[in-house]
Amino acid sequence: VPDDIVKLEKDISTLRKKKESVIAKQKFEEPEENKSFFRGEKKVKVTCVAWPEVKTNLKKFEDFIYDANNRIFKYDIVKITDDHFVNVNYYDTENPNYHWHMDGTKLDQRYDIKLTCILNISTEKYEGGNLVLYNIPDNINDIIKEKFSQPGYALLFTSNHFHKVESVTKGSRRSLSYWALGPLWR
Repeated sequence: VPDDIVKLEKDISTLRKKKESVIAKQKFEEPEENKSFFRGEKKVKVTCVAWPEVKTNLKKFEDFIYDANNRIFKYDIVKITDDHFVNVNYYDTENPNYHWHMDGTKLDQRYDIKLTCILNISTEKYEGGNLVLYNIPDNINDIIKEKFSQPGYALLFTSNHFHKVESVTKGSRRSLSYWALGPLWR
């Protein structure tokens, strides 16, 4: 496991413990009118972490996002700033998966999500928990399965692409998600 991933996981674990008492007191159910077919059933623990709390550990990830966008996607994306956040996702046998969904913003936003950016921050081996992209050739999903299951690997894809996380069958899978924003789609 790369040292920077181990340090990031320790820092996030400390932050999570501080926030768990607050999170446990807040039970949030999204109003039915805000739900859509774009969001699948989510069986995963998620901790929202402010960018300033983790940005020193994520410099390589940030550079990767900008580099991949410039080389491949060429979207107009905004700079990552201190008012942005990441989600830390904890999958295990009790919270095993996230069904088919696509990432998106609410209709009244100033920006749209352009790219979904995911970093594997698992520090222990796990089984299952494969990230699968819809309507992608099997050999590409096999490469994602092989590479992305390793700590420190990152994957970017357009946010309007359906994807899911299959059930974790043993151990725990941890990932960090960031959504690169840009001007509204036209």
